[in-house]
Amino acid sequence: MKFGKMELMFSNRNAMPRDYKTNMDYKEALEYYNSLNVRGMKFGLDRIRLLMNYLSDPDKVLRIIHIAGTNGKGSVIAFTSSILSKAGYQVGAYTSPHLLRINETIRIGNENISDSDFARIIFEIKSVTESNQDLKDAELSSFEILTVVAMQYFKENKCDFVLLEVGLGGRLDATNVITSPLISVITKIAYDHVGILGHDIESITREKVGIIKGNSMVVLSTQDYNGALEIVKERCSSLNLQLIQVDRNNVKIKNSTCFTFEQVFNYKHLKNIKISLLGTHQIYNAATAIEIIFALAKYGFNINEKDIFNGLKDAYWSCRLELVRTNPMIIIDAAHNVDGVEALVDYLRLVAPNKNKKITFIFGVLKDKNYIEMIEKIVPLAQNIITVTPNNSRALEATKLAEIIRGYGITAVASNNIEEAVKLSIAQPKQDSVICIFGSLFYVGEAREILARM
Repeated sequence: MKFGKMELMFSNRNAMPRDYKTNMDYKEALEYYNSLNVRGMKFGLDRIRLLMNYLSDPDKVLRIIHIAGTNGKGSVIAFTSSILSKAGYQVGAYTSPHLLRINETIRIGNENISDSDFARIIFEIKSVTESNQDLKDAELSSFEILTVVAMQYFKENKCDFVLLEVGLGGRLDATNVITSPLISVITKIAYDHVGILGHDIESITREKVGIIKGNSMVVLSTQDYNGALEIVKERCSSLNLQLIQVDRNNVKIKNSTCFTFEQVFNYKHLKNIKISLLGTHQIYNAATAIEIIFALAKYGFNINEKDIFNGLKDAYWSCRLELVRTNPMIIIDAAHNVDGVEALVDYLRLVAPNKNKKITFIFGVLKDKNYIEMIEKIVPLAQNIITVTPNNSRALEATKLAEIIRGYGITAVASNNIEEAVKLSIAQPKQDSVICIFGSLFYVGEAREILARM
């Protein structure tokens, strides 16, 4: 595929006045981006398609692997990016939300977009939107703008592949503005955002499979719900597409414990694969990445088995069942829905297998999550729970969450902020104690940074 130098096109009728501001620093760009948050979430593709058209459709010169699903999207991207990078390819990745800085959402290889590039592209997009009335009237959301920033950045850097994570759902998500994905990937589907996507697995899945388009291959992770599997099959059949499934029977786990800091498994003909991401669910995410690589091989791309082994071994994804300290043992996980908490609890049962070694949890949650079921899953493992209020307009107040938890007979204390919660959790740890911080991406990254300073 040929890539030309990125050009931002302004027609004569859209030319900027002579006294128009010609640049923007990072602080100004961030302020502008954050100002768009008041517009809230917006679904539909007309607005972002209009902006992409003004920018000469940067997505159309990119080889895109589009990833939807409830859980595992980021991990699959981390594994796939690492493999492709080992093979010598320039790999762009767009993921959300970020942990600490917006730059984390857009990266090439292991490098986040720089402050200067972020500011420059934001300024270019702002200039276009303010110079065209139809774009001004459209009032694009912050996520739509960020998605276009990513596409522009990947285009100008001539990325060989782009790993594009759906923000929410799929069918009407801004990332679905792309028209010709090389591969569409559906990770594990479970219940989340039910008020938006639907209250049953079938409805949720129909939104996810909206990313599947003609003339592409489809890779499907292992699924817990047969209804999800059938809808993906129906979608592929209606478009006459090849469906590649991760088969549990092809996964042979050889070593998966919390004490070795690596997991070893076989997948198909590949033997003794090692990954450093913890939790059995990550083995299946790694298998999904392997199937993506196998699909790329069918397109003629050269990725050898050594690249697969080395890429999987070196893949890293922050705050995903991450063991950040050993004394006391502190685990941070981005689990923020019931399915994610189930995977977390499965792992914690290995860490604290007996009743005398219970866990101190730091937990915050958004009001639109099924937090009652999340609480019920951690209560059997909990010594006590410190609640926090995530930095999000949809957050459940820490005091309210603590009150609910006390109803289960568990000691719960509401903290004023995440730093106070972290300090409280490690103030007087018992011997061999375990601390687990989970519940929302809107504070786990901050918790990790606080611990790094302590």
